[in-house]
Amino acid sequence: MIPEASMIKINIVYADYFRSFALYQLWHNYLRIAFTVSHITISIASFLIMAAAIERYLQVHSSPRGISLLGYVSRHRTGIGVGAFLLGVLLRGTVFFEIQIYHVSECSGFASIGVELTKLSRNRYYDAIWRFWTRKTTTVFLPFFTLAYCNAAIVYNLQTIERNRVAKTLFLSIVYGQRMESFRFKSRLKSATRMLIMVVTCYLIANIIDVFIAAWEYIDGASLMEYGEFYTVATDIASFLSVLSAGLRLPIYVINDRVIRKEVSCLQ
Repeated sequence: MIPEASMIKINIVYADYFRSFALYQLWHNYLRIAFTVSHITISIASFLIMAAAIERYLQVHSSPRGISLLGYVSRHRTGIGVGAFLLGVLLRGTVFFEIQIYHVSECSGFASIGVELTKLSRNRYYDAIWRFWTRKTTTVFLPFFTLAYCNAAIVYNLQTIERNRVAKTLFLSIVYGQRMESFRFKSRLKSATRMLIMVVTCYLIANIIDVFIAAWEYIDGASLMEYGEFYTVATDIASFLSVLSAGLRLPIYVINDRVIRKEVSCLQ
């Protein structure tokens, strides 16, 4: 759902703090485009992370079917990336037609312009079928549960692989006197596990409020409007957490992956 209260609050901040009608008007002129692009990029990022998690899951899931699917995914990474982009544009591009700028000729200054939902977005069938069941399910629920499952499966499989490697290394060390390197395997396991847990946690925290508010809006939107202050704060926090979650992904990868950390240091 579109956090209309969040947009209105931004207007109030501009009006009270900057006291610049030119900036206020400029913000309205670019709002529809910027708002749509931000939704599209967030969805594309979610789809790409989901695709990466699925590929990683297939890498550690050593079944014949998993190996076959991994080969297919590896050969079609470009197509998957393009598909994620097109899907993000298709599902979130309609946001552009769901908000509009209105002008009040009888008023002047900040009261002469504002933001409202379009007639299309207020249509109950469009709101229920497209905005909630189609878009919200595809862009929020599906990536969340897929990522959570894949990460849990990856951690479990890595633990199994680690135990087998430690047993094999111990056997070779005792029988043939080869050097044990189990601590290196353990370090990799801890690093991968920590990174996966951090990514899942960030995604969960960033989306749980949005999912809760969206479900409440659909089930009983009238009762939600009775808690206007809570709704405003919750939608603002949800928007902020989405941006924060996206911004934390690279630091998480850098902190936990030595290869990525080395590549990033080379860019400095």
